[in-house]
Formats: sequence, C-alpha cells, structure tokens
Amino acid sequence: MGDWTDYTGATRGLACAVALLASVASVASAAPVAYRVDPDVTVAEYTVTYLGVLRQRGRFARTNGTVVVDFAAHAGRIDFQVDAQSVDSGWSVRDEFIRNDAMLATERHPSITFVSTHLAFADDRLVRIDGRLSMRGVTRVVSLAVERFDCGTGADEAPAECSADASATLHRSEFGMVAYAPVIGDLVTLDFAVVARR
Repeated sequence: MGDWTDYTGATRGLACAVALLASVASVASAAPVAYRVDPDVTVAEYTVTYLGVLRQRGRFARTNGTVVVDFAAHAGRIDFQVDAQSVDSGWSVRDEFIRNDAMLATERHPSITFVSTHLAFADDRLVRIDGRLSMRGVTRVVSLAVERFDCGTGADEAPAECSADASATLHRSEFGMVAYAPVIGDLVTLDFAVVARR
C-alpha cells in the first residue's frame, strides 16, 4: 500500500511539474515580440487623382520603423517613419514639385511618421491600426485598414519575419496642402507593404 501511495504521489508531482513548465512556456511564447522594419523590401506608396479622373502613383524609397505585437493581449505598437525627401513619382521635375513648400515641404519637414495608439484584432488577426500620422508639421488621427498580417498567431514560436499590407485614405488639405485644388485631388491613398525582421 505504501509503495502505491509513493507511486501516486510521484506521478502527481511529475504532472504538476509538467503543467508548470507548460505554463511557463506558454507565458514566454505569449510575450510581446519586436520586429525591425527592413527598408530594402518595405514599400510605401501613394495615389492621388488629378484633373478629376487621372491617377498619379508614386513611392517613397526610404522607410524604417518597428513592429511590436502581443497576440495574448491583442495589443502592440507600430512606429513607422518615411523619408519624405525620398519621394519617387517617376519624373524628377514632379518629385521636386512634391518636395516643395506647396506640398510636403520636405526641407522643413523631412519625415512622415506614424505612431500607433491602438491595434484592433479579430480573433488573432490584426485588422486595423489606429494612430497619429505626422506630415508637413501637422498631426492627425488616421486609421490603417490591414489587408494582410502574417506575423504568426501567438500559438507557436514567433516567426523570424513579419509582413503586412495596410492602407489609409486621407485628405491632403488636413495637413496644410491646399494648393492646386481641385486640379490635384484632395484625397490621397497611402499603401504600405511592410516586411520586418526579429
């Protein structure tokens, strides 16, 4: 009888130890994971209409930032910076026009920044990023719709690479860019294809 009691006690002790280790491992895997934006493969693009129907697309060649995600808490933080002077519309004359004071005023405001204030999840999928966008010396609240978010699920070890596609539509006039309206449209779409690495 004593031998059976000892065996049962040892089995329970082992089960408790395994449960404790599993709990610790779960907490560790649920910890926030930080990624750094890879500027070589991350793309930041804009689209604006002109003459009412035509679209002009361009991109910014230099970006950086960080992505922190905590699936267990459905939280995180995203900081993203765009070098406004790196604008590339496909035509150098137009690039200079975009950089000048009527538009981005890049000599005085060389960076466009986005800092998240809230990450909205549906189950374990990030669907919206609310935050503050600062451009041309003006800061406005902007929401990014997330079309794709491939950064794991939190159930397993965090992947080495995190990638996401997100977009937002804003009014350039809200950032002080009122020149040349309505020839140049007020609505601007920003599209981001972000790749970040641990």
